[in-house]
Amino acid sequence: ESSGDAHDEPYYRKRMGELRSRLETHQRQLAVLTQKQAQGQMQYYGDPNKTLQQEFSRSDINKRNDEITQKQQEIAADEQAIQDLQDQLRREGHPPGWLR
Repeated sequence: ESSGDAHDEPYYRKRMGELRSRLETHQRQLAVLTQKQAQGQMQYYGDPNKTLQQEFSRSDINKRNDEITQKQQEIAADEQAIQDLQDQLRREGHPPGWLR
């Protein structure tokens, strides 16, 4: 382990701040998508043809489900990135307080 690979406290604080911010953003987006999905279950369309189409294909609901799945994957990736940063900090032998 060479000293050229080590990072300093400002790096860790900045990087953790970025990761937490991204995670919080994705969690808020997921909450909005989930809320829209719940509303979509009782969706009313002014156009009767649109209503029949959606009852048959459920394309709006399926699209929202895909968006929710993608957002959940992004959240899992964010959480993994935070874990990786914590592991990197530990490997470099720095105090855990640097990530607060």
